[in-house]
Amino acid sequence: MATLEPNELMMLLYSATTPREKAILWLLVDTGMRSGEVVSLRKQDIKAESVMVRGKGGEREVPISDETRRLLLALIARDGKDERVFQGHKGPLTRHAVYRIVSAHMKKAGIQGAKRGGHRIRHAFGKGFLVNGGDTRSLQQIMGHKHITTTEKYATLSMRDVVEKHHKFSPLRSAFAAAQESLWKYEAVKEAQDIITKTRAPEK
Repeated sequence: MATLEPNELMMLLYSATTPREKAILWLLVDTGMRSGEVVSLRKQDIKAESVMVRGKGGEREVPISDETRRLLLALIARDGKDERVFQGHKGPLTRHAVYRIVSAHMKKAGIQGAKRGGHRIRHAFGKGFLVNGGDTRSLQQIMGHKHITTTEKYATLSMRDVVEKHHKFSPLRSAFAAAQESLWKYEAVKEAQDIITKTRAPEK
């Protein structure tokens, strides 16, 4: 399953120069939506903290970040003459056009590999969601998987992911942090006591 690393996702996001391309890339990275779901997005589908998506399993509600929502609204304010959010030269954008846009920007960002379409970003979203602490049930709902077994495929982590999780969640790490906090509190109290002692007026 070809995915993208966090640094590759950032390079991809900042490779876009037009409002439409930027909105497409940010939406894909932020939600893991399919290309067909992206092009079917309508202005009325954009809510305060989510978008209504029509995909393989019917309609579902998908959360979006505030940054992505602002990009979508800015695009509508600029080009929103039609019901569909994403427009091409001759009407609503097609999923094939989204593939070409994503592929071109992956190439521009220096991303290697034969697979350079929106589905690679979808895989990166699924993996990243779980690596960063998300749960499979929430991911299943976001991605619109009919069966949880499909979602669980993203739970297979690389050794790099396992190492990073260990560094973050090891009990040794939390014990060390607690010790540092205790030491800081002790030193802060001792410093305060020293200041009080030094500034206390001499007794007569």
